[in-house]
Amino acid sequence: MKSSYFVTVVFTSLVVLLLTSCGATKKRIDRNFNYFQTGLDSIGQLTYKDPLIVQNDVLSIQVYSNTVNPEQTLIFNQANAGAMGMAQGAAMQVAGGMGVMLGYQVDSNGDIIFPVLGKVKAAGKTKEQLAKDLENKLATYVKAPQVSIRYLQFRVQVLGEVKTPGMKVFPTERVTLFDALAMAGDLTDMGRRDNVILLREEGNERKHYVVDLRNSKFLSSEAFQLKQNDVIYVPAKDFKLKQLGVNPNAQRDIQIGLSVLSVLTIIVSLVNIFR
Repeated sequence: MKSSYFVTVVFTSLVVLLLTSCGATKKRIDRNFNYFQTGLDSIGQLTYKDPLIVQNDVLSIQVYSNTVNPEQTLIFNQANAGAMGMAQGAAMQVAGGMGVMLGYQVDSNGDIIFPVLGKVKAAGKTKEQLAKDLENKLATYVKAPQVSIRYLQFRVQVLGEVKTPGMKVFPTERVTLFDALAMAGDLTDMGRRDNVILLREEGNERKHYVVDLRNSKFLSSEAFQLKQNDVIYVPAKDFKLKQLGVNPNAQRDIQIGLSVLSVLTIIVSLVNIFR
């Protein structure tokens, strides 16, 4: 009777210990994999900044006028033939080259070549600033001109532990870190959520940011809204089981299995002792 009671107490204690261990394992998994674990209460309204045009940007520039004669603006819109439809389309994933892109490309000097006007400085301006500049210059040739500008290819690179790494191209300049990661298929199980690296080049200055996706504070940081040609790198965890072809959850399953086996072994030993 006494031995049976002792075995029951030991068995109950070991089961509780096992369940506690499983709970701790789950907490570690949540801490490593879940986004937005902290900081959500401190996030205010998200604000977006208008990016500055840089070299190699490709722009769709459309000229409109209040005149009933469409020929007045026809010459200024020839480079956009087919480009506006592309600008309205979905974001593109790019592997290798993109082929021919219509529109106006900003050259190495920061200029675009615009019909009749010739070289026009574009780099360093926002879309609205360039549009206003063109409207002032076109007023000599077009009655009450109105200029609409869109980005045709906003490019960022996503590398490292994501499901589809490579260059990601968007038809809009309002792109966030989440947009890029979503197009890359999100992080793999082996990607570090706490150490996402963003590389950025502004003028002759190179910057880097480290983002912890588990802490929502990055939503109000400079790294949240992406800029043209940003590079996002997701480092791998120290134990990259994926390279070995092992299920990322195998280590957890093995630990639980060994714990259960240990409990059963102890119980069998105690039963034999007090039999």
